[in-house]
Order: sequence, then C-alpha cells, then structure tokens
Amino acid sequence: VLNHNLYFYNISDKHNNIPVGKIKEDIDKNFGSFNNFKKEFINSATNLKGSGYTFLVKDKDNKLKIINTSNDDSPYSYNLTPILVLDLWEHAYFLKYKDNKEAYINNFFEILDFEKVNNYYQKL
Repeated sequence: VLNHNLYFYNISDKHNNIPVGKIKEDIDKNFGSFNNFKKEFINSATNLKGSGYTFLVKDKDNKLKIINTSNDDSPYSYNLTPILVLDLWEHAYFLKYKDNKEAYINNFFEILDFEKVNNYYQKL
C-alpha cells in the first residue's frame, strides 16, 4: 500500500516533469544532472527482473540513491526513505503497453510531477 500510495501521489497530468526546488538541487548534487538521474533511473528500472519497483530514496546520510525492490518490498525495510517510485509490476503497464515495458518506463517521466515530489521531499 505504501509503495502504491507514493506511486500515485508522484504522477499527474500537469506536465510538471522537470525537477524544481530542493529535489532539483539534490538530484544535481547526487547525479550530476537531471539527465544523468533520468538515464540511471531508466536503466535501473529496465534491469529489474520480475515484479517490483524502482525508487529514488534518501539514505541515513541524506544521499539520494536509486534502488530496485522485488515484489512488495519497501525501502523502509532497508532504512531508506522513498521519495519517488515507479511500479514495475506487470499489472501497472500491460493493458496500455502490453509487453513494451521500456515504453512504460520512458513515459513515466512524462507524467511524473516534480512539484509534488519536491513538496513531499521538503517534508522529509
């Protein structure tokens, strides 16, 4: 439930898909640029085998990382705080994308709402 709640919170049709505010600063600091972050996130998501999620998380040292979890695992189990998440269970994409998981992953960045992500991130 936590993973899905964050997933649905992170997306919208408002086209706010470029990082802003504190999350932009920290993405740039930890990944070098938004483009680097996006490439790393897409690569991680593409390499996930089976059902699970790709997360942007914050560790105990406030460093941002991208991780994959299997099935319904949560970053909280690893003492990591989830910031944004992509649901990679087949039910999340199959009706629209069939077996084209790569298109689903790439299109996630079209509906990701970084204003919402930034608002959530600033409260952590």
